Order: sequence, then structure tokens, then C-alpha cells
Amino acid sequence: MSMGQANAVTPIQLCNAVAAVANGGKLMKPYLVKQVVDQNGNVLQQNEPTVVRQVISEETSKRLSMILEGEVINGTGKNAYIEGYRAGGKTGTAQKIAPGGGYLSNEYVASFIGYAPAHKPRLLCIVAVDAPQGYPYYGGWVAAPVFKNIMQDALRYLEEPMYKDGNAEQTLPQEEMVVVPDVVNLPLEEA
Repeated sequence: MSMGQANAVTPIQLCNAVAAVANGGKLMKPYLVKQVVDQNGNVLQQNEPTVVRQVISEETSKRLSMILEGEVINGTGKNAYIEGYRAGGKTGTAQKIAPGGGYLSNEYVASFIGYAPAHKPRLLCIVAVDAPQGYPYYGGWVAAPVFKNIMQDALRYLEEPMYKDGNAEQTLPQEEMVVVPDVVNLPLEEA
């Protein structure tokens, strides 16, 4: 699934958009700090989750989440697969912008954004590598493994239980095979 490289968004905006896919379609007010405490542990400021608005339906959120989970299981994001956990995510490989306009032909930004556990999201992480050296320079090869390592450690630190049904691949619905008849050159009444 490709999305293009001409989109100008900040990492926080991208995280906020992917979080809306992960959480049932709700756009949340982003916070960088959960709370501020003084030297005695007294909470000076507490930021609570705040829903801005519903940006996509829950059904659309579920479908997109399945697509992003498939991206990690079978797609270009398979290097982000975390054994025992369901994760969803998207790779990115974009040419860097040339100083005079256009794009550089040999400099890239490799990225991966994802969340876990996919069925009950708790963590979201974006990894962007500016001008990776050598080949391959793709997000799936450069950034996805970094995402995997970060999330694996974070999930263990949070004592997030492993997915009890085993391999996440079993959770994706099987595609239904539909046979479409050949109606080329048939009159409308017969097609």
C-alpha cells in the first residue's frame, strides 16, 4: 500500500492520524507530557485524554487496522513483526527534497509507524531514519526493525501479556474466493 511522498506532516500529526485508526476512529488531542510533578511527587498538572472528534467510523477503523496488521505480517513491514504480539503499521521510503526544488535521487528518509497490541492498542511508535547509508534504504529494512526492538522492550516493560491465541496470522480473516465470469464482448442482456 503506497501513500506518496509529497505529504508534509509532522511526526506528531502522523502519530495522531495513525492513533485515530488504532483507537476506533477518534482524533485525540496530542500531549507530549502526561503529567508534571514537583520534587515531592505532587502533581502540578495532569493531562487527560481528550477526544477532538470522530474522524472515521469504527468499522473503517477496524478495516484499516486489519490492513495495517497485514502489512506487518505479510507486507513490507514484516521486519516489524513482534513474536507473540499483534502489531499494525506502515513503512515509508521518501526521497529527500532537493535544495532548489524537486527531489534528490539518492537520499531518502526511511520510516515506520505502528502500534501494538493491534487488537487493544496501548503503544504507538514512529521511527524515522534520515539519509540511511547503503542499500537497502527502505523503511521496511531500516526503520521497521528499530520499531520492533523498541516495542518489544516497551511491551515487556509494561508487562503486556502475549497474544493468547498464538500467531497473529491466525487472526486475519481469510479472503473469500469469488469467480467472476468472462463477459467480454457479450451483449448487455447476456452479461
